[in-house]
Amino acid sequence: MAQEGRNIIDEQVVVGEEKGFVRLATLNRPRQLNVISSQVVLKLAEYLETWEKDDKTKLILIKV
Repeated sequence: MAQEGRNIIDEQVVVGEEKGFVRLATLNRPRQLNVISSQVVLKLAEYLETWEKDDKTKLILIKV
């Protein structure tokens, strides 16, 4: 059962940010030592596909 007061960002396995022309994907699974699970791969793929189509994207960083 999910805890009631949890922040939505705590539930995201990957957090995406856009800063100018830079796109940043941060793995957000510290308890699992940021293991690359199928859930992480799917979320990263979503971000990468979106950013690939964005003409403003010049640099993509993946941070753990």
